[in-house]
Amino acid sequence: MMNNISLNQLVNCGSPKKTFRGVNCVHWNLNQDTCQQHCSLKNISVIPLTCHNCKEKQKINASPADDMKKIMNQTNYFKSSGDKIKINEAFVPKKTSFADKAKSYSGIEASQLLQGKVSEEIFNTRKEQCMSCHKRVNPSPEIEKIGWCGGCGCGSKNPRAGLSNKLYMPSWECPLKKFGKEKGEGFNIADATDSVKGVITSVKNLFNKEEENG
Repeated sequence: MMNNISLNQLVNCGSPKKTFRGVNCVHWNLNQDTCQQHCSLKNISVIPLTCHNCKEKQKINASPADDMKKIMNQTNYFKSSGDKIKINEAFVPKKTSFADKAKSYSGIEASQLLQGKVSEEIFNTRKEQCMSCHKRVNPSPEIEKIGWCGGCGCGSKNPRAGLSNKLYMPSWECPLKKFGKEKGEGFNIADATDSVKGVITSVKNLFNKEEENG
């Protein structure tokens, strides 16, 4: 007998999607179109109770996450340890460090410092994409007319990260791939000074945010 007949992982199927808890057996699978549970060993349709009473079931052993993914189209990734199922740490999102965020944003600002802002034509083309995007947020229209990108992680507490500024920065790319990097119109003192101030403001904002989050 096997103690844990159910895995702590959910498997989706069908349209609209239905969710099933995976069965802890290498012979169990789920038809993605019909949502029919199936035993490949006996080539029959099954329900969890059938699997529970089966004497030939084989527990899914600990294996690399990629191998687990091939076994099941799962939405949450787990690995087994004895009779226990533990979260596979390889699939836990890593928290982006303050240094990484500061480096990333400074790089975007630096593109404006070195190249100048993109043209008004490019700015307006980017703006059109953002205005119709579901990721755009604008909790403070009195501060930022266009809003902030909710998909890039800069946060709406950073005025410099507002789209009115970022859309002018040559190397900023839409996180949803709606537009990419462009060339600036050329170095000039005004844009360079603007970017230097922007880096200082943004890094300070990131630092304060990091302090608040502990």
